[in-house]
Amino acid sequence: MERTPVTRSPAGSPTKCLPVKSRLWAISISFPNFAIEVVWTSGGVNELEVYRKLGVREVWYSSRGRIQPYELVQEQYRPIEQSKVLQGIDLVQLARFIDSPSTSHAIREYRKSLSRLSR
Repeated sequence: MERTPVTRSPAGSPTKCLPVKSRLWAISISFPNFAIEVVWTSGGVNELEVYRKLGVREVWYSSRGRIQPYELVQEQYRPIEQSKVLQGIDLVQLARFIDSPSTSHAIREYRKSLSRLSR
């Protein structure tokens, strides 16, 4: 199998060069600033290691009605109190809607709670 080089673009984002019919095509790859993991079971794949390798700045774990954010610092995730990617978001308030009967219901109720706060 032929290896394809990964380089950095002038903007700093990873770029992979793929040989196609003796030409090189550059594909820009960008990674998310944060990810949300909903924990249903214990064990399995170490998701934080996967996210660390991708360079995801912040990961939120949702478990038992609570959201715990982790920040990538010096190649390791450390728990933090508040999100640095989405500054100002109230994670305790957001966690109240995790177990809603449907996604649309959760969104409607969360929006209602936000509008009540802004009055």
